[in-house]
Amino acid sequence: MDAIDRRARPSTTQLVETVVRSANKPVNPSTTTTPWLTVDCHKYKWIYPPPLIRFDRVKLSIRRHPEVAFNGRGVIVWCDCTDPDRGPFYVVELDSPISSDGELWWYWTCLPSEIEFLGARSREENHVGHRNEVSFDTGGGQEGCFRTPNNFWEAYFIQEDDVEVASVVRKRWRSGIMGNHFAVPRNTEVTQGFALALLRDLVDANAWSIVNGPDSLMLK
Repeated sequence: MDAIDRRARPSTTQLVETVVRSANKPVNPSTTTTPWLTVDCHKYKWIYPPPLIRFDRVKLSIRRHPEVAFNGRGVIVWCDCTDPDRGPFYVVELDSPISSDGELWWYWTCLPSEIEFLGARSREENHVGHRNEVSFDTGGGQEGCFRTPNNFWEAYFIQEDDVEVASVVRKRWRSGIMGNHFAVPRNTEVTQGFALALLRDLVDANAWSIVNGPDSLMLK
């Protein structure tokens, strides 16, 4: 665990002040050097990532409704800042799992108001896989995420298309996560078992553990 000095990073307030001061000035994003700050010149809409970043240790206070209320601690493993109308959202790996619907959950998606920086950071190597794990977002296995030993989570989804055999396109998606888009023939019965077979072929691994991982929609 590393201590961290935040003095070099502008606060959210400072970023907002920068936006207000520059709001009427044309800006070329390709030449803008201000860290953590981008601008959409077409809409004149300023977008700035929040002060918290990946692998910050945080305290959680979740009070969305009576059925979902708990306190905890964990580490931010992903931050979704790609949609300014929706985000940011933080994916936190919890120090201790919470129980919900009879299952244990090690990951929680949080709003900025629900987490507080604890003044320390974790290391990326503490949050990579130690075995082959897959987490399904849907009962049929159409989308989810997986990780393999020494690698971070990757997202995937399966889509029917006009193809004769299953194929996959691997690339980094807009969020920065590694994504896997499987195209399968139309009328294919997609199940969790079918998804596992695709993943076995993708990474050449037979043994998989089904876990409750992060929400792949937040990773995308």
